[in-house]
Amino acid sequence: MKPCDRDDWQEMIAKKKRFLFRMVAVFICFYFTLPVGVILFPSFMAHRVLSHFTVAWLVAFLQFVMVWAMGMIYYFKTVTCDRLIEKIVARAHRTRRIVK
Repeated sequence: MKPCDRDDWQEMIAKKKRFLFRMVAVFICFYFTLPVGVILFPSFMAHRVLSHFTVAWLVAFLQFVMVWAMGMIYYFKTVTCDRLIEKIVARAHRTRRIVK
């Protein structure tokens, strides 16, 4: 039996896919807020919020923050997935159900 045939492995892959889908969905939605906002709501995007900054500039800056934050979230999530993979493989080795 290979580790990819195990139920806990399949469950981990399903969780990873759900996590990645959510991350991509949030990224795409936030990414398109700037161009769509400038096209559909130009007066709102031109509104000044912090002395010289407009809403459009604020959204553009927040995109940099979002990319760094999502990168950190992804990194820590992969560390936990790696630990889980190691546990699954170790358990498979202990029960001698793994094909090398």
